[in-house]
Amino acid sequence: MTVEEVLEAEHLLDPKFKEIINLRRMVVRLCRKAEHHQNMLDFYHGEVERVKGLSTYMKRTL
Repeated sequence: MTVEEVLEAEHLLDPKFKEIINLRRMVVRLCRKAEHHQNMLDFYHGEVERVKGLSTYMKRTL
């Protein structure tokens, strides 16, 4: 049993505690989403740079 589970079991009737737990879970989800979108941005930025480089190379060779 994790620390959070123990605390949640002890404070099950406390609505403020439930709200805090829900907000914490929301923050974790939002952080994961932000990290995912940042990773996708970095990936596509890299792809754009790669295609620009290929385009420049093709223009020089043709």
